[in-house]
This record gives sequence, C-alpha cells and structure tokens, in this order.
Amino acid sequence: MCQKKKKTVKNWKKSFGPMPSRVERLRELLDAGKLIQVPCCHDALSAKMVQRAGFDAVFGSGFCISASRGLPDTGLISSHEMVSSLESM
Repeated sequence: MCQKKKKTVKNWKKSFGPMPSRVERLRELLDAGKLIQVPCCHDALSAKMVQRAGFDAVFGSGFCISASRGLPDTGLISSHEMVSSLESM
C-alpha cells in the first residue's frame, strides 16, 4: 500500500501551493501531540524577539498589553486597542 505524505508546513508549499494560514499552523502544532511553549508578548517588537528565539507561536493577553502601557488590567484598554496590538504581532 502507498502511504500518503503527512501535510506539514514544511512540505505544504512544494505539494499544495501557498502556505497555510496562521490558524491552520496553530492547529497543526496542537495536533502534533507534544508540549508547545508559547510566550506572551505585548507588542510587535517583543513578538519579533520571540520569533527570533525560535518559538513556534506567540500570544497576547489583556494583562500583558495593559501592563506594558502602565495601566492596570481593569478594562481600561478598549477592544480596538487590544485588536490593534494583537494585529501588529
């Protein structure tokens, strides 16, 4: 029987064209069945540093983003500001 090649990000482009979305990449990491270290970032610079350090993923939290602006995590940052910070990552 012929075995199918597993669809991974590494062989995706050669076989299937454009790279998968970030959601698909995260799903692939989670389906791998191994522990993933995902550091929290507060802006694009910290996300870039995490990427250069070799981590596979990054996340942002309300506390992390508000603390970086010198604000308590009490809902003082609007949803627009949160989305803007997360999009820059």
